[in-house]
Amino acid sequence: MNGNYQMMGQGGTTAPKQNTHSKVVWGIVILILLLVVIGLLWFFLGKDKKEDSQPQPSESEEDYTEHYDENGPFLLAIEDVFNVTNQGTIVTGKIARGKVKVGDKMILLGMGKEPVEVEVLAIEKERKLIDSAGYLEEIGMRVSNVEVSDVVRGQVLVAPGSMEAHTNFEAKITLLQDEGKDITLKTNTSSSLYFRTTDVTGNITFSENRLEAKTGDTLTVTIQLEQSMALEVGTVFAIRDHGRTIGQGKVMKIIS
Repeated sequence: MNGNYQMMGQGGTTAPKQNTHSKVVWGIVILILLLVVIGLLWFFLGKDKKEDSQPQPSESEEDYTEHYDENGPFLLAIEDVFNVTNQGTIVTGKIARGKVKVGDKMILLGMGKEPVEVEVLAIEKERKLIDSAGYLEEIGMRVSNVEVSDVVRGQVLVAPGSMEAHTNFEAKITLLQDEGKDITLKTNTSSSLYFRTTDVTGNITFSENRLEAKTGDTLTVTIQLEQSMALEVGTVFAIRDHGRTIGQGKVMKIIS
């Protein structure tokens, strides 16, 4: 009886330990699975939230994106001009459209100056002379027929007959926030307008029967510039106030 009791006692004490061990193992397995599931949920939900929080281009931003044709007529907005001894006048900028090669004839215009025909005598890129350059390349060009004093930042070099300078046009504008604050623009207001590489003053008159516009408003306006700029339908510009952008616009119709 005593032996049987001892055997039963050993069996009775061993079985619960095995059962407890199994429960611990299954508990660990379940915990690991829960952690994996929670991790996956956190990853995918966090990713979706992050993607949702990324700023998406608004329709208005797309409206005011200037689309250039890589193979269209040449256009370069002048960023700088200087003189090299015994060489002549050098202009620099990024090619916004088309291509250019040594010997090409171009028209220099804008910023209230009379158009001048020039010839491309040399092209330089990254301090190396090249025969030709194309779309989006930043280059320097030595040109004939003008002195440094004849050229200013904001003028453009264009293919002959492809663009003219204008002072009066219709535009679509959208007003933005100024450093997080709503702004108000009144009709018949002189504003600083930024075209390509420079600012020029222009008087903005609302074409619709309204006296003022606020942040978020999109409207048609007529603009009269103080000096002529190289413009075409589709040219975009920014409206600035003390160096801060408060609106964006696009030329819709050339008046004069």
